[in-house]
Amino acid sequence: MDLTLIRHAHSQGDVEKVVKGGRMEDALSDRGTKQLELLKERLIAEEWAFDIIFASPQKRATQVAEGVREATGAELIPDERLKEIDCGELTGIAFEEAERLYPRPEGGRRSYESMPGGESILDQTSRVANFFMEILDKSMDKKICVVSHGGTMNAIVRLIYNLPIAKPRFPGSSHSFRFADTSISRFNINDSDDVVTWYINDSCHLRGLQE
Repeated sequence: MDLTLIRHAHSQGDVEKVVKGGRMEDALSDRGTKQLELLKERLIAEEWAFDIIFASPQKRATQVAEGVREATGAELIPDERLKEIDCGELTGIAFEEAERLYPRPEGGRRSYESMPGGESILDQTSRVANFFMEILDKSMDKKICVVSHGGTMNAIVRLIYNLPIAKPRFPGSSHSFRFADTSISRFNINDSDDVVTWYINDSCHLRGLQE
């Protein structure tokens, strides 16, 4: 399987500096729209092709997935399992306010404890693993693109590399990998222990974009 992961672009929630997660349906910001155009230009210029695009149904990811579909002509399939972690009651709250209302527990956040009214890290990992195992089973002979979120992509990459899925505690960030807006990560997966990494977090198409 030729697997490409693309993160969504800069969105309105980033402008407002609020907690987004799996509930927030924010559209791309002006900056995100420019990022998407540059991504499309790259995909067209480099003649990228996919058999299927799977995408998170959240608006900021769907907008990017539609752009990828326009650039490649591939079939687009939304999949609920690719949504970002559900941040529950934190959704839409400014970061500083979220830290005040829901301070980080001593020793770090627990992977098995849900955010207030939302999901735990293990909840998200479980549904992402369900998606990943299905495409491994059904799409090994295809070129697959997944358009989603930083947390979702972290879970997928950890599964690709057979890394520990989660720890009991996360004193800092639960993310082991960082993905820039509209970044591309590409892998050839021949078997669970036969993976070729082309690159991770490639956003060279954004060079020169003004802040």
